[in-house]
Amino acid sequence: MMKIAAVDDEMHVLERFERIIKNYKDVELCGLFEDGEELLAYLKDHTLDAVFLDIEMPGVSGLELSSPILDLNIEITIVF
Repeated sequence: MMKIAAVDDEMHVLERFERIIKNYKDVELCGLFEDGEELLAYLKDHTLDAVFLDIEMPGVSGLELSSPILDLNIEITIVF
């Protein structure tokens, strides 16, 4: 089973993402995060196969967030 998470500063986008992902039985949605720091804290103790990132967010953008994500897990797939 593929383990994934998503980061977006808009909760309605995360809720829609969750509704779409529920249709895929071979995918486990492990987290919905409103900022990158929450995701990085999660990744310190959990392994994901893929993460979906919003590019434009206040503070740290999705592009900037990709580097520390890869530092924690070089095998992870990042989708913008």
